[in-house]
Amino acid sequence: MNAVITMDVISSRELFAEGYLKREFYRSADRASEAMADSLITRFSISRGDEIQGVIERPADIPVIVRNLRYFFAPALLRIGVGVGEIDRLVASDNSWDMDGQAFHRARKALDALGDIKMPSTRVVTGHTDIDSTANVIYTLADAVESRWTVPQWQAVYAYERYRTYRAAGEMLGVAGQNVAKRCKAARRSAVMEGEEYLARLFENIGRDE
Repeated sequence: MNAVITMDVISSRELFAEGYLKREFYRSADRASEAMADSLITRFSISRGDEIQGVIERPADIPVIVRNLRYFFAPALLRIGVGVGEIDRLVASDNSWDMDGQAFHRARKALDALGDIKMPSTRVVTGHTDIDSTANVIYTLADAVESRWTVPQWQAVYAYERYRTYRAAGEMLGVAGQNVAKRCKAARRSAVMEGEEYLARLFENIGRDE
């Protein structure tokens, strides 16, 4: 089992009209791909102007990747569809848009289910109703929490996850480690991480008993 993440940008026309340059958009895809390369089968790439897609090797990595994508693509707000299933390994391509398979169709179904919602939202389709129901409830709550994060809070959460101590994260950000700790606490980082850890275990077990 692999995973596909397909995303689109909320109100992309207005965002680009306000001066968010397309080259910054493509740069965000490159930065996200480089930071999460160990988890990817294909890099995140852009199609149709404002859709982003990538293929994930291990479904257990989905929760962290979804959160980091929101960090790397800011200020763009994302609707994110996640599909878990098989991919067609016969297609020799490093571009996800040239590939096909069960996980791609489920990711598209998940994204389509979000419709035109204007808030950052995540939807999961795995082919298992009980897993989907649980995952989507958790994502509804996580998306609501993260939608209130400030830029400094996003930076603090990402830096702490990368360097594992507040002091090292503070050195990366050029602030005191105590400030990083305060920002992570205000962001309710521990609660979000607890939800992500549960999701990772849930996704990791998909297909094991089939």
